[in-house]
Amino acid sequence: MGAAFALDAVTYSDLVDHEVARITHDLAKSDQEVAFDLLMLVIGRRGIDEYKSNMLDRAHDALLKLNVNWTRRRVETIFHKQAKRIDRREVAEMAAVIKKARANHAAYREETARIAALVDRPKAD
Repeated sequence: MGAAFALDAVTYSDLVDHEVARITHDLAKSDQEVAFDLLMLVIGRRGIDEYKSNMLDRAHDALLKLNVNWTRRRVETIFHKQAKRIDRREVAEMAAVIKKARANHAAYREETARIAALVDRPKAD
């Protein structure tokens, strides 16, 4: 059953991230694999000694801020690829969380570069 989320033009234009677009449009992947890949992007990097429960808590917290209907059990089900169905809403919400996180990170890097430029500026005597 290939990926059933052919995103319409309005939703796709909101997903600027090419990685998310590539994942959601891969017809060779099942719905569970697409949702799992997006969930892994929501989770982000895993620390060396980080427990799986911490990763799932982090993903649940991020998704819960967007929609209160996300449950910890739903996140676990997607993580273990046991979900019988994946809603289009869930895919769009995971993509939105990824997009927001990347925008926040870009803003952080921009601010850090601005502060570094202030520190590296030569003193006017």
